[in-house]
Amino acid sequence: LAAVIGGGFDGGGGGGHGGLRGRKWGSGPSRFVLSDTPRPDFTASAESLVTLLPMDLHQLRAVVSDVDGVLTDGRIGLGPGDEAIRFFDMRDGMGTKLLQKAGIPVAWLSASQDDGVIRRRAAMLGVEHVDVGSGDKGERLTALCAQLGIEPGEILYIGDDVNDLPAMRLAGASACPM
Repeated sequence: LAAVIGGGFDGGGGGGHGGLRGRKWGSGPSRFVLSDTPRPDFTASAESLVTLLPMDLHQLRAVVSDVDGVLTDGRIGLGPGDEAIRFFDMRDGMGTKLLQKAGIPVAWLSASQDDGVIRRRAAMLGVEHVDVGSGDKGERLTALCAQLGIEPGEILYIGDDVNDLPAMRLAGASACPM
């Protein structure tokens, strides 16, 4: 999420992420890719947050994000028991809080096994809408949007894998960290 608001970050696994660049493709909803360009030099505030994305945000009503590889560095550590460890980026937490402060709901949609780690991090950040489990992400996004009382075309979806494509196609705008 730090990259979405233009802050950029290096998630610790190498291959730093740049901010969103307005490269558009396709004839459908707006699609933007994250670039390797240097991040802008600015301080984000809740009031200026909506000006940081190179897209018309008048219809943006929520941000929905995948978790593993988007909000984490993509690694999952496995302990000797059933424990799993994910490494969440602190700047994504700040991005989440800034979006919420600006009145933009944040929701998470993950295909991971529900081991409680994702829900624990969501609770720490005040992310109320969390869908962790299996199934087509397009169908799950539609159900999540119904819970939020919005249309899929009114969200920005952030995903990084093939299973995110159905949700990305439904979203009004989508982004993928590189």
